[in-house]
Amino acid sequence: MSSYLARRACGALCRSLPTRSILAARSLHLTPIVQKKKSNAVLDNDDLFSDDYVEEDLITEALSTSNVGATETPAAVSEQPAVSKKGRKTKLTPEARKSRFETQLGYLEPRLGRRPEVKNPRIRKRSLITLAQLAASEEELRKVAELFPKYKAAGLEFLPDLAAVFARRCQELACPSLALTVFGNYAKYNLHLTLEAGQWLVLSVAVNEPRQLQIALALFNIYKLPPIAEDVITASIISGAYSAIHKSPQLKEIVEDLRQPISDMLKTTNIFRPSTPDAAKRSNWVLWSLHNANKSYTAKAGQPFVDPTLIPSGKKIAVERPTAEP
Repeated sequence: MSSYLARRACGALCRSLPTRSILAARSLHLTPIVQKKKSNAVLDNDDLFSDDYVEEDLITEALSTSNVGATETPAAVSEQPAVSKKGRKTKLTPEARKSRFETQLGYLEPRLGRRPEVKNPRIRKRSLITLAQLAASEEELRKVAELFPKYKAAGLEFLPDLAAVFARRCQELACPSLALTVFGNYAKYNLHLTLEAGQWLVLSVAVNEPRQLQIALALFNIYKLPPIAEDVITASIISGAYSAIHKSPQLKEIVEDLRQPISDMLKTTNIFRPSTPDAAKRSNWVLWSLHNANKSYTAKAGQPFVDPTLIPSGKKIAVERPTAEP
C-alpha cells in the first residue's frame, strides 16, 4: 500500500509541474519512492560512464582492528595512504573490497546517531565517501545511505562532494531508484543535490529507468540548480533517451524544447575540447547521447535532432593536450 501511495504522489507531482519551465517545484520536503525496474539497456562503451577504481589515499592494507588502539580507528587508518600520498587509484579484488566495506561499516554504525553506542567517537570526515566508493552492490550502497540520517544526528556535516560520489555510485551500480529516493527525501537524508550529482543522477535514470526522468528533472528546480536548458551536459543526456521516452507527451515536449538550446550551446561552448580526464568523461556523455538522439530522432521525425556537423564523428573524445610552442 505504501509503495502504491508513493507512486501516486510522484505522479501527482509530475502532473502538477509545468513542462515549459523544466519541472519547477517549491519545497525540499519531497519523498519519491520509485518502484525498482530492472533495465536491459546496454551501453555501447561502458568505460565512458563507470569507473570501478578506488582512490588509494582512502584505503590501506592495514584494516585489521588488532593494530588499532583506542585513539586510532579503522575509519581513521583507512583514509591514510598505504604507499603514496598522491591519491593514486587502485583496483581492488572483490574480496578485498567487501572486507574493507564491512570493516568500515562495522566501525561507523555504533558511532553514529544521537546517542551512539561508543562514546566520544572519532570519525574521519571522508568516511562516508570512502564507504560509498567501496560499495559494490545496490544493497551495500543502500546501507551507506541509511547512515546519512545517523551521521547528521551525530552533529556531523557532509563533505560537499559526498552528493556527487553517491550519485555516481548509484549510476555505476545501476540503481537510480536509490538515488531518487535519497535526493527526493531531503527531510530524512539531508543530502543536497549539487549540479555534478544531478548530472550523474540524470545519466543513471536516462540509461536505466528513462521513464522516471520527469521525477529526476523535478529535483533540479527543487534544489535550485541551473535550468536544464542552460546545461549542455544534462540536456544532451535527456535527449539521448529520446527513443525510450518519445511516447510520453510531457517528456517528448521537454526534449523538443531542448533542441535549439543544445544547438546554441554546442556552438558557444568547448564541450568537445576537454582539458582534464573528468571533463573528457562528460564530453563523451554528450557525444554518446547526441549520437543516440540523432539516430532515434531521425527514425521518428525524419531529420536529425541537432546538426551532425556540431558533433564529432568519432566514438570517444580524449583530453586535449596543449600545443607546445616552438
